[in-house]
Amino acid sequence: MERTRRSLCSTILIVVGVATAVVTIDACRKKKPVAELSPMEMAIQTASEGVTREPNSADAWLALGIALGRATRVEESLHAFERALTLRPNDREGWYNKGLALRRLNRLDDALAAYEESLKLDSMHVPTLVNLSVVLNQLNRRDEALKRIDQALAKEPNSAVLWSNKGVILGQAERYAEALRCVDQALSIDDADPESWVNKAMVLTYLKRPAEADAAYQKAALLRTSSEEQ
Repeated sequence: MERTRRSLCSTILIVVGVATAVVTIDACRKKKPVAELSPMEMAIQTASEGVTREPNSADAWLALGIALGRATRVEESLHAFERALTLRPNDREGWYNKGLALRRLNRLDDALAAYEESLKLDSMHVPTLVNLSVVLNQLNRRDEALKRIDQALAKEPNSAVLWSNKGVILGQAERYAEALRCVDQALSIDDADPESWVNKAMVLTYLKRPAEADAAYQKAALLRTSSEEQ
């Protein structure tokens, strides 16, 4: 998933035209020697060559979109995902990745629609459920966000990330006692996750337990420092 972590249609004709331009633009750029390419640039070049060889391959367009997205070329990645979906409309991964791109562009209602299309094809796809819950939470639709994160937890009950995500949503709904229980559940699964400690600290702050909140912040800082030193 674009990370599941958190801190507290154009017509087919237009899509095809724009998506094809992705390859054209990339091909017109002055190519570097292979030895000078960064891993991301190499991935984009390889994926672009794949689309050139197989312009009617949904998989090739999907690979290009993912490579572009990793390089933060989000608009171009979106066009590639749309092209993949014109070739293979019933593709869960295509709709899911389109949703990721739209969310990164802050087109939340469009992202929501893309995730819903992904769930029509696989109602228990955890990455889609999680990212859908994030978008719903951003739209202040807390109850719907909680429903989706609970569906994800039903499939992956031992995921610290999911429990921590649920805690964030509950905290933003001002249901602090429930939020604290979720974050504690996340830490019982993985107590080396600094983000969960930060989430716990925030909830404790709202519960007016400053000493415990400070201890949780310190734990998060210690874990981050340790991770950076490795």
